[in-house]
Amino acid sequence: VAGRTGGVYRATIDGQSNPNGSMVELVGHSKTVYGISQDSKSSLVISSSADKTIRLWNTSYAKCVNKYATLSTCWDVDFAPFGYYFCSAGSDRTAMVYSTDRHTPLRVLIGHISDVTCVKYHPNSALIATGSDDKTCRLWDMRSGACVRYFQAPHCNNIMCIDLSPNGTMIAAGSYHSDNNACVWDIGSNKLQAVLHDSMTTTNTVQFDPTGKTLATGGDDGIVKTWDLNALTLPSLHRSSGSANTNTSSSTSSNAQNNPNTNTNRNHTAIPVYS
Repeated sequence: VAGRTGGVYRATIDGQSNPNGSMVELVGHSKTVYGISQDSKSSLVISSSADKTIRLWNTSYAKCVNKYATLSTCWDVDFAPFGYYFCSAGSDRTAMVYSTDRHTPLRVLIGHISDVTCVKYHPNSALIATGSDDKTCRLWDMRSGACVRYFQAPHCNNIMCIDLSPNGTMIAAGSYHSDNNACVWDIGSNKLQAVLHDSMTTTNTVQFDPTGKTLATGGDDGIVKTWDLNALTLPSLHRSSGSANTNTSSSTSSNAQNNPNTNTNRNHTAIPVYS
């Protein structure tokens, strides 16, 4: 949990994630904590803040073991799937790649023209996805720092959140108070696959299920929706009702299932994978 409690800015980890089995408060930031991420072993946590710092914490001892100074408010952070590297999203229009043993960034990812609001590592650890207030998402090669994919959807507003499918073939983004609550793109072809529209609201979080066939969204309307991506096509997604399921199981669309243009066996072009 990232935030502010009782006038002290904390990054808090619950007992389920902490190896010691008890709640730990990581106190040190002087302003609001916006982003937090744990490594794969749950032994390290990174937190980002409006105080223009990123902090690396050891959860076993509840101590800050490294501090990274940034030039601006840092909205989000994400650990690489195998640890060691992490990336930040800042209000200075950049995303930065760090390692846990260095104080300075290894890469500065430049290309967005407004705040970078969210960041997510690709499952292969070689690529990084970012979302921005410039209404676009980008995919970056971590080794070269080059932008290798650019995603933009019509009528999509400022990007609030992103997620990548577990197999690394799709990217989803939620937007701010938009006609289109969320968009899904195929990474290999760079094509828009789905536009999820249910109501005029801000989508604050998106997440793929482990199969990559269902996307969950949550927003300012207080409702969690699950979307069956295989059952829907682009034309059938953009409508005011009937495409989202607010219960525990995913919805299906009979119109989309009967549509002969529905493609559930898409071919994906290769993306870089480094050993």
